[in-house]
Amino acid sequence: MKILNAGLITALLSFAMVPAVLAETSYPANEEPHMTQHQASNFTDADIEKFIAVQNELDGIRSDYADRLAAAANPDEAAELQQEAGSKMVETVEAAGLSVEHYNAIAMAVQTQPELRDRVEQSIN
Repeated sequence: MKILNAGLITALLSFAMVPAVLAETSYPANEEPHMTQHQASNFTDADIEKFIAVQNELDGIRSDYADRLAAAANPDEAAELQQEAGSKMVETVEAAGLSVEHYNAIAMAVQTQPELRDRVEQSIN
């Protein structure tokens, strides 16, 4: 059971561009987190650069916590570690000058817009 839980938690924390913890943004009942292709393309170069710059830090947090989650003794400890990882990710994104919502919007655009995805991947590599 511990191995199964650790595997699921590791999978949740290993998304390439969108940390699972950051993806849990809530929206009012009458609003949906949709955007048109045009709206998503309106990110400034500075926003994209901030998004790119924060990726290595987020990857480090995911990696660190995946190891710690794999070693968690029980589900309560694992849940506490997940919450701690989520808080660190949020702090990291906000310290980079982006709100979580704006980060998520860029991440969604990266997933749906091949040109933006290529730009981000080239900059990260």
